[in-house]
Amino acid sequence: MTRQRHGKGRWSRYLLRAAAALLALLLLGFLLLQALLATPWMRGKVAGKLSQRIGGLEVVIGSLSWTPWNGVKIERLEVKQPGALREVVPTPLLAVEEIHIRPDYKAALKGNLSVNELKVLRPKLHVTVDMLISIAAASMPPARPPAIAAVVPAPGSAVGGTSDATPQGAGQGPLTSSGSEEAPAVVAKPDTAAAPAPQPVAKPHRKRVRVVVDDGSFELVKAGMARPLAGVEGVNFDLPLFGEAGESSQSLGMIECLGQTLVEELVVEVKTEDTGIAFIFPGDPTKEFGIFGRMEIALSHGLPFQTDMALRLPKVERLMLSDRLVGECDELQARIQGGGWLQGPGSWRGVAAIEAGNPMGGVGSLDGSMMPFDSASAVLQLAGGVIYSPDFRLLGDMASVLGNGWVNSHDGAVVARLIVPPTAVEMLNGQFVKRVPEGVFAFRPLKPDNRWFSDVSIWREKTGWMVGFGEGGSVAPLDGVLRGKVSEGN
Repeated sequence: MTRQRHGKGRWSRYLLRAAAALLALLLLGFLLLQALLATPWMRGKVAGKLSQRIGGLEVVIGSLSWTPWNGVKIERLEVKQPGALREVVPTPLLAVEEIHIRPDYKAALKGNLSVNELKVLRPKLHVTVDMLISIAAASMPPARPPAIAAVVPAPGSAVGGTSDATPQGAGQGPLTSSGSEEAPAVVAKPDTAAAPAPQPVAKPHRKRVRVVVDDGSFELVKAGMARPLAGVEGVNFDLPLFGEAGESSQSLGMIECLGQTLVEELVVEVKTEDTGIAFIFPGDPTKEFGIFGRMEIALSHGLPFQTDMALRLPKVERLMLSDRLVGECDELQARIQGGGWLQGPGSWRGVAAIEAGNPMGGVGSLDGSMMPFDSASAVLQLAGGVIYSPDFRLLGDMASVLGNGWVNSHDGAVVARLIVPPTAVEMLNGQFVKRVPEGVFAFRPLKPDNRWFSDVSIWREKTGWMVGFGEGGSVAPLDGVLRGKVSEGN
C-alpha cells in the first residue's frame, strides 16, 4: 500500500510539473507573441497586407495585440489619402480609434479562418470628390464629355414675368434645356423600386458575422474647400451579416449638406439576409419633412447596389455652395436614384431632380448682398465619372438664369444666360467693377421684349477656372472674381 501511494504521489508530481511547464510555455509564447505584435516590423507587415487589399493606399497601424478571450485588437489605424491629394487634403481617408476582431477558434482548428465579430470604434471616413471622380474616370474607357449648348436669343414663353431665353436646341435631347418653365417633378416619398441597377447575385450560405460600428462619422469634401460638402455623424450600427434574415432599427446622429443640418436623430430600419442588406429610411410619420427612401446592397462580387431617396426640408439657411457662394430658400425638395457596384465608382449611375422655393443667392462673404428669385430647379446626371446638368434655372421678376454644364476630374464647362430688366444692368455693372476693376459685364438687348441678357461662360484652363462675362465682356479667374481680388487682363 505504501508503495502504491508513493507511486501515485510521484505521478501526481510529474503531472503537476508537466502542467506547470506547459502553462509556462503557453505564457512565454503569449508574451513572445505580444512582443512580436508590438514591433514596428509586424505592424508594418500587417499594414502592408491591408494596403494590398485596398488598392495600394498607405496604411499605418499604431498598435497591434491579441488575447484568447478578446481576439485581435488594432489601435489608431489610418488609411492615408492618395499621394496626389495629400498636400491639399492632409486628413486621412480613414481613421479608426480601435478595431476588435474575434475569430472563430473552432473553425480555426479545422483550418478555416473565419470571424465571429468585427467591432469598429469611432471610425472617421474623409472622402474627396476628386478621388471618386478620378477613380471613376480611370475605370471607364475614354469618353467625350457631353456638349454644352450655346445660349442664343430666342423668343418664347414668359420667363421671370415677361420673356424667355431658351438655350438653342431645346427639346432635341438631353444636352440642352427642355425649354419649359416647369421644373422636373419631385416625389416626396419614393416608391420602393429604384433606378435600374445590377441584379444582386446570390452567393452560397456563409457563416453569420456580427458587425458593430460605434460612433462613426463620414465627410465628403472637395479639395481646396474649407467646409465639407456633406457629412454624417453619430453612426451606430449593430448588424448580423450572412446569417438568417432579420430586422433591426439603427441610428444616425446627424446628416449635413453644404453647411446645413438636414436631419438629426434619424432612425434607419435595416433588413439583413444571407445575400444582401437593405437600409430603409421611413421618415417620421407625424412630419411632412425629412428623408425617405431605401438603399439595397447585395453581398456579392463588387457589392451591387441601388438607391432611391427623397429629401424635403421646410427651410434652408446659409447653404454654403462654395467657400464664397451662399444661398438660402424657403422649401427644398430633392429626389435621387442610382445604382452600380460600390467597389467600382466608374460603374455608378444616377440622376437627381431638385426644386427650391423663393431661393436667394450671392457672394455673402464679400458684401452680404443676396439676389432673390421665385423658384429654382436643376437636373443632375452622373455617368462615367462625369457630373452633367442638362438643365438648371433660377426664375424671378428681377432676374432669371437658364443654363447647363458638366464637370469631371480635370475639366468642365458651364454656360448660363442671365436675363434682367434694363434697370438692373447698371446695378450689376456697379457691383461687378468692385470685383473686376475696369471690367466689362457685357449685356445685349433681348428683342422684342424690353429685357437684357448676358451669356456667362465658365470653363477650366491649365491655370484654373475662368469666367467670361458675355460676348465682348471681361474674362477673369473665377476664384479672383469671387474673392474680389482680380484686375482686368488677369
